[in-house]
Amino acid sequence: MKKLVGIALIVAVALTLCLGTVAMAADPVDVNMNWSGSGSVGTTVTAGNDGVIQFATGGTGISGTFTARDWNDNPYAYNVDTIQSYLDANVTEGGILYQAGRTDSYAPMYGHSGQVVESFVRVIGGSGEMATGTWTNYARMANGTYGQPHTNGGKNFEVNASSYYIYSFIGANGSLGSRTDNWAMFQSWGSGTAAINCMTTEASGCGTTRLGWGGGCYTNANAAFTGSGQFRVDATGTNQIVTPIADAAGNPAPGAWTIPGNGTYASCSYSVIANFVGNFGVSNYSVKVN
Repeated sequence: MKKLVGIALIVAVALTLCLGTVAMAADPVDVNMNWSGSGSVGTTVTAGNDGVIQFATGGTGISGTFTARDWNDNPYAYNVDTIQSYLDANVTEGGILYQAGRTDSYAPMYGHSGQVVESFVRVIGGSGEMATGTWTNYARMANGTYGQPHTNGGKNFEVNASSYYIYSFIGANGSLGSRTDNWAMFQSWGSGTAAINCMTTEASGCGTTRLGWGGGCYTNANAAFTGSGQFRVDATGTNQIVTPIADAAGNPAPGAWTIPGNGTYASCSYSVIANFVGNFGVSNYSVKVN
């Protein structure tokens, strides 16, 4: 199916921008961007009725790349195309925002659409980097970064600043900017350095949501900090929340448990908070919600 990709771009004067291929009539449809300079840049990509992807970044120094592809593949004639996007962005004295929403699904087998993901990095008195992306199709949404560019330190989120804030959220039922039932997220703020891996997150219309927890039992959800600050993980579910959260040595933290729900939205919730000074690490903060 032929799709139109709509792009809204805002560029400050000091920004050097290279807008690559936007193949409006070809299959697949690609958007490729790269930038280096200062100021701000952002875009919205709408892939027919299948997905919406947005990013924005601004600061005294910014650089990075963004790619998006509508495969126009319509697997199994379900009338839902595969959509991919990836962002690797650096910022000094500023912020980076990435959002994606899955807006179509083959509902008879895989439930409703409405899966959303959002990630954000803000730094004052320093620099930060985000490397993340999204893949959606007729069945689910997944944020997978295997084989893709990571931060300079090989992570998905990395900062070194006198003040920073980082979060990453995924939900099974909502729209861009909204946070509804069956969701999970991590947040961190403080002063110093933070290096966080979250290679895989995923959500489906059947309500299953995983933060830092890929297909099967594989996880790659760890974090390391210096300085002072707070790291927390929160989740809300319908049937249960499972977390093997563990400290830097791999020992289960006091919050390692399964929390049952009663089958209604928001009937179970989870929150674990760690305040730290000095060196601090978490070897596994992953959460599964359904």
